[in-house]
Amino acid sequence: MKMAILDGLRRWNDFSGRSDRRQFWWFYSFFLLTPFICLAISLAFVSLLSLLNLDSLSMFSLVFAYLYLLLVPSMIAVQVRRMHDVGKSGWFILMPVYN
Repeated sequence: MKMAILDGLRRWNDFSGRSDRRQFWWFYSFFLLTPFICLAISLAFVSLLSLLNLDSLSMFSLVFAYLYLLLVPSMIAVQVRRMHDVGKSGWFILMPVYN
């Protein structure tokens, strides 16, 4: 699990090659669970800063949302490599019904 996620993050700009089924699904589940974790951390920061009467600093909790956007190129690269593993072109990720 850990190796699949780390490999997906390391090869964020590698659109050639292949990703097996296990690596794709582990990275996909990581990609789906990350926003909830970021939201929980962000809510904790907002509540902590509001308790300390530092409401102006609570906007920094949006950093976690922006960090999640950094995962999007990694997810696209893993999807393209998965399509190559099945023998299809990487452009097939644009057709969700086909996948």
